[in-house]
Amino acid sequence: MPVNTSETGSLEINDPNLPPSVQTKLNDRLRRIGRFIGTVSSGSGPGPGPGGGGGSASFGTQLVFTVPGTLAIESGAAPLLMLPSSVQFSQAVLLLNQAPQGGAVTVQLYVNGAAWGTALSISATSQTVSLSAGAIAANQSIRLDITNVGLAFPGMDLTLLLR
Repeated sequence: MPVNTSETGSLEINDPNLPPSVQTKLNDRLRRIGRFIGTVSSGSGPGPGPGGGGGSASFGTQLVFTVPGTLAIESGAAPLLMLPSSVQFSQAVLLLNQAPQGGAVTVQLYVNGAAWGTALSISATSQTVSLSAGAIAANQSIRLDITNVGLAFPGMDLTLLLR
C-alpha cells in the first residue's frame, strides 16, 4: 500500500512481496504522478496486487491505476478496486512514459462489468490525454482494460488518474 513519507511528502511503496524492479517502477510512477498533480494527500486505498505488476492506489478522492512496462491488450491490466463510498470524479487523465508507435493506446474502465465513461486514447504524437469523468458508486468493482496498443511499439508505463 502506498504510504506518505513524512520527510519528503512523497508516496512510496515498500512491499517485500513485490520484486524490487516492479517496486522501483511503481515508486518512480508515483513520484511522476505526484509532480503532475502537485501535492497528493495520503489515503487508505488498495495497494498493488499480485500478478501483472500493475498497481492501483487511492489518494483522498483520487484513484491511480498503473501498468508498468511495455503495454499489451489485456483485461484487468491493474488490480481491481472497490470504493467504500461513492465518489464524484471531475477528470480522467491518461499518461504514458513512452508514447505508442503505429497506433493509439486505448483504455476503458469498467464498473461492475459495464463500461464506465468514454474510452481514453493516446495517439503516437502524445503522452497525455484528459477527459471529464463522472461518479462511481460505493462497493462497485472497478477494472481497467487496455483495448488497443501501438502496432510498431505498444507504448510503455501507463498511468490512469481519476480526480
